[in-house]
Amino acid sequence: MPGFDLRTARLNKGLSKRGLARAVNVPEQSIRRLEKGMGISPAYAKRIADYFEVQVVDIIDADDEDARRAA
Repeated sequence: MPGFDLRTARLNKGLSKRGLARAVNVPEQSIRRLEKGMGISPAYAKRIADYFEVQVVDIIDADDEDARRAA
């Protein structure tokens, strides 16, 4: 995660991983992957970014192959 700490942001909103996944309509596994520094689909990253009012590039690495395909 480039400049955004998803775990901290999630906890500041009082959400569990499951709660965030439900709030943004993404699989809980995607939240887990992202918090471990692994990649997720750009579409899911967009939903999370919108929820926290940040840019997608704050959520995923812009150099990630999936991110380039989605652009």
